[in-house]
Amino acid sequence: AVAASVGFAWMLYGKPSNKPAELAAKMKFLYTGSLNKWFVDEIYEMTILKPLVLGSRQVLWAVVDALVIDGAVNGAASAAQGLGALHGRIQNGRVQAYAIAIAVGATLLVLAYALGA
Repeated sequence: AVAASVGFAWMLYGKPSNKPAELAAKMKFLYTGSLNKWFVDEIYEMTILKPLVLGSRQVLWAVVDALVIDGAVNGAASAAQGLGALHGRIQNGRVQAYAIAIAVGATLLVLAYALGA
């Protein structure tokens, strides 16, 4: 089959002639199809690539990335800021307040133990 194809190509293109143009005119469908790679690239683009790109932009980027991922990151940042602000109010530098907090905590632990909780 390879030898026959090489021989046929040599007959058509080995020396200058009008045979290729005549064959292209006679077999217009085959010539146009093979010239355009049987439109495989165009079909692939319309059926696979365009829906994939559209889905990536409309769903993955707009919803998943912008809302879910960025929302989780922004929520974690807000929680860290809130906890930092709370910690700043609790840690005020007054030793007396720390002592009272320790005493209250210890009392609650003793009470919980005494009540069997």
